[in-house]
Amino acid sequence: SDVIGKISPIRFKTLSPDTKEVSQEDDHEIYESGNRHGVEETRLILCIKCQLHPSAVSGNLHLKLEFQMNDSMVRIMSTDINEHEDPGALVDEIIAFGFLNKLDRDMVLESLEECLAT
Repeated sequence: SDVIGKISPIRFKTLSPDTKEVSQEDDHEIYESGNRHGVEETRLILCIKCQLHPSAVSGNLHLKLEFQMNDSMVRIMSTDINEHEDPGALVDEIIAFGFLNKLDRDMVLESLEECLAT
């Protein structure tokens, strides 16, 4: 399957320069192992921006997350989601793919829940 949970290289696009492209063949292995081949994010988030608007492509919602990390690097991620997405599962998958440090989970979850509630 091209989508494992809600995040995949096809569905969730990262716009950050330091993010390695992940092939479709790697999807299952990444999800099963819990991260991108043992890569865990060590940087912590200083600032989160969350934007949600109607998607012109899917008719669902388009989510854009922007994280400013403690080394000044900015990571931008976006995907189309539906209104019934589980924010906790989405954050867990972002962490499993190695895009965020697990210590930032609660902060990202709170921000995402606030964004989805509006």
